[in-house]
Amino acid sequence: ARRARRGHRNPAGGAAKVWQYVNGGSIFGRLEMDVLVQIDAFAEIDITIINWLVARIKARDFGITANRLSLAEIADARTRMNFGYQYADAYAAIVDALHILTWAAELPGGELNAQIEWYTNSGYKLDQTYRHFTKLTTGLKSVQRELVDELADGVENRYLNDFLTPSISNWTDAYAPRSVSHDRLQRNFYQRYVGSKSESRTVVIISDAFRFEAAKELQAQLEGRDMFSTQMDYAITALPSVTYFGMPALLPNHELSYTGDTTVLVDGQKANTEETRRKILQKQNPASVTEQL
Repeated sequence: ARRARRGHRNPAGGAAKVWQYVNGGSIFGRLEMDVLVQIDAFAEIDITIINWLVARIKARDFGITANRLSLAEIADARTRMNFGYQYADAYAAIVDALHILTWAAELPGGELNAQIEWYTNSGYKLDQTYRHFTKLTTGLKSVQRELVDELADGVENRYLNDFLTPSISNWTDAYAPRSVSHDRLQRNFYQRYVGSKSESRTVVIISDAFRFEAAKELQAQLEGRDMFSTQMDYAITALPSVTYFGMPALLPNHELSYTGDTTVLVDGQKANTEETRRKILQKQNPASVTEQL
């Protein structure tokens, strides 16, 4: 089977016929999990292992091991075995579920800057893991999805009830516009990051709803390439945090005013189209150009 994988990486067809011929379910179904996790001759074994992992997680039996491997270590090891490429997403979703369900960090309350520091240093990772889990389970093939979907309710409840809802409550209790330092305000983005670099070319890419945790993932990918060196920072949005408020706030401004519909004026000028935003930028720096994709 290993030689077949190296040759054309499709050992499943022949192995499936052998499984049926020898009645593999009857033979291997009697083996202990300590033994089963070491066997990679048949893809059907991975289904059995995935089923076992899901059952252990649902039972909150997080400390159990098989062949001295933890649940996460089993999932990782199986992805590197013969048929791991077929079940990699299912195993990855299981690891994500484990991270969320065993998450034990204490949410910071009180002072706003402490909450920001916690989230930007480590808290964002739970948002990241939850997004990965949701994306993976949505894309799984039917049989695998049916198995892993059994974890979805538990993951959802844990994420919403123990992380998202209380963190929003803590933030709401602590947030006040005057508690945000001047250089962290979204409306001062241009002054801090663009206007201060007038001697160099600065490219600003705006992606709507591009969350901090997703940006951290992009940063990690860029850092993985030798040609890039990155730094990441944050700004605190104006409220409400909607696009038609946020985009004008990124422009050079002395005064932002709201007209009552979906229009925000920048120093008395509309900034609701690419053309109007370009004019505002060019008033500050004639060399400015814009492109909307």
